[in-house]
Amino acid sequence: MKKKLALWVWVLGFLSFISATATADSELVIHGLVSQGFMSTSDNNFLSKSESGSFDFNETIVNLQKQIDEKLRLGVQLMSRTLGEEGTRFYVDWGYGDYRLNDTTGIRLGRVKVPFGLYNKYRDIDLLRTSVFLPTTVYMEDYRQFIGSFDGGSVYGSLPMKKGTLDFEFVFGGASAEEDSMVAKDWFNQFSAGYEGFLNANTPALPAGVTLGKAAGLGREVDAKNSLSAQLLFNNLVEGLRFGATRTVFGVDMNETYLYQPTFNPVTNALAIPGFTTLMSSESRYKSIDVGSVEYTRDRFTFAAELMAAHGQTDTTFNSSLGGAPVFFTNTHTVEGKYAMVDYRHSDKISWCVYRGEYFADRSNKNWQNWQKDTCLSLRYNVSADWSIKIENHWIDGVGLVQRNINHGALERDWNLLAIKATYNF
Repeated sequence: MKKKLALWVWVLGFLSFISATATADSELVIHGLVSQGFMSTSDNNFLSKSESGSFDFNETIVNLQKQIDEKLRLGVQLMSRTLGEEGTRFYVDWGYGDYRLNDTTGIRLGRVKVPFGLYNKYRDIDLLRTSVFLPTTVYMEDYRQFIGSFDGGSVYGSLPMKKGTLDFEFVFGGASAEEDSMVAKDWFNQFSAGYEGFLNANTPALPAGVTLGKAAGLGREVDAKNSLSAQLLFNNLVEGLRFGATRTVFGVDMNETYLYQPTFNPVTNALAIPGFTTLMSSESRYKSIDVGSVEYTRDRFTFAAELMAAHGQTDTTFNSSLGGAPVFFTNTHTVEGKYAMVDYRHSDKISWCVYRGEYFADRSNKNWQNWQKDTCLSLRYNVSADWSIKIENHWIDGVGLVQRNINHGALERDWNLLAIKATYNF
């Protein structure tokens, strides 16, 4: 509640400041979009209850910008987004003051977009791509809240070279984190499942048929740590070519109190021991999320490829109200994602896109439940200058990006995802 109140105060204050700075020479420019999507999977719920077909996939974006003078620009982008089990969320996608120090360098203060890979800063601008989703093997949809924007500031610029330019950006701040987001729920479910396995393997004298299971969560907190992201991009050393690298450092602290209740003994119809609570404290830290990127545009074709490696460690402690030594787990892993993509603009109305991506939740674990290999074919049709319709199909091997908390049965290795999206831009 406090976060939502602070958000509204921030938004209203920022909009009031923009309005107060109005002059006859500085017009307020307003753009945005409204979109409605549909997702359906042959097996495995993905981001929503997609096995039954889901329309819980829409966005409304309003973008306001004003050039105050030749050096200062103010802007804010408000977003309402519905995505499956996360429901509808309203938030500030970005909002900052942008001050040009000179012809090559500027600074931004406020909520600033994170320069993660080639396309993260522009993922909300539907007009700029053919596909419904950016390749999810690098641009994971349910992690957008952590790596979409930071509250802080950035220094950016573009330096002329003998051939082309060198673009740079350094962003520092804190990411937003929602306790009831899909990715947070998925994390907590995985942590508690590991602890339940430990309890049942190490609790002596449990009667036959009795297991210890989580009955309820009694309170949850998710707090993102200060994070940073730095990017270098070389442009037009060869005409149409850009390439570079990004490094992002990110961390999050998570706490939840669980009530554990034994199941009933089917013989005596009684509980083995009374219920008890356990406080879980977990710290996840990605000391480096590195992305190497290359894109080449020639005539109507755009070729792109990116490789991402996220080196992380999660330390989790469980303290039980029953006493005894805390239970400690640590997990060190490297997440790997990559894709190669070809986009072809057939005409002003029609474009095609095909990409192949691979994702490993832990690249040392070569198991289909840990990987997700995705072949995607997309078609975009521009009905008019304002309207577009997109349709794409994904042929998927593995479930490395499937959310376990919305899948309660057995997962299928080979499955398809169909996504359709209609967008109106204004």
